[in-house]
Amino acid sequence: MTLLKKDSNLTFLKEADSQALNQAIVDLGVAYDRFFKKISDRPKFKKKSNNQSYTTFVTSKNGSQLLIQGNKINIPKVGWIKIKQHRPVEGRITSGTITKLAQENTSSLYIVLIVLLSPLTKLIAK
Repeated sequence: MTLLKKDSNLTFLKEADSQALNQAIVDLGVAYDRFFKKISDRPKFKKKSNNQSYTTFVTSKNGSQLLIQGNKINIPKVGWIKIKQHRPVEGRITSGTITKLAQENTSSLYIVLIVLLSPLTKLIAK
């Protein structure tokens, strides 16, 4: 991915979150594996008319990439977005999947957060 970002014809890749790009490559690899094992049909390109989503991961220990403050969330390479939070987040955010629904006359975005409630060392010790 780093070599592709340095290509002058592919400068648009620098605008996207690197972890989201890596996750897209992993998802494509899984789709082709499933296709060659005859588990599913061939992978299809997403259209703008369909629902679109991407997943980003938190790389820092303090969870600073997906940060919620008040009624806003900070998403990498996007910035602060106003949210309607249905319940408080308990634990440390590890990843988030942002989905844009493809409905006419609406720009609905949803985010699903994955959180770690307790440290893994406590679970192993039991």
